[in-house]
Amino acid sequence: MAEPFPPGPRDGLFGITFLRPFCDTPLDFMIDVAQRYGDFAFFRLGWHRVYLVHRPELIREVLTTRVKSFHKLRRLMKQLGKIEGNGLVVAEGEAWRKHRPVVQPAFHASHFQRYARVMVEH
Repeated sequence: MAEPFPPGPRDGLFGITFLRPFCDTPLDFMIDVAQRYGDFAFFRLGWHRVYLVHRPELIREVLTTRVKSFHKLRRLMKQLGKIEGNGLVVAEGEAWRKHRPVVQPAFHASHFQRYARVMVEH
């Protein structure tokens, strides 16, 4: 029986046709996928299965409840590192544990009203 996947772009070539646009402009590629396919999408990049999660409650589940079920792809982290540098998004293991408490206060619920206003304005 075939494994069900969330909606997302399919190319029939194991995602090979997505490698170039993803590598050239990774953020634009991911924004396009989210806009076309919704808050939870699936696509392949070569032999890698990629799940793109945009819904806040699903992101929370991935980052807290099921964190050990997911791993960061090295190539994806390399591309994201070009955007973000060596920040928390690309950090893993001890580096992640060390730096997470530093940024955690910025993610307190009391700040999100202000963040949302800034995001809408820009």
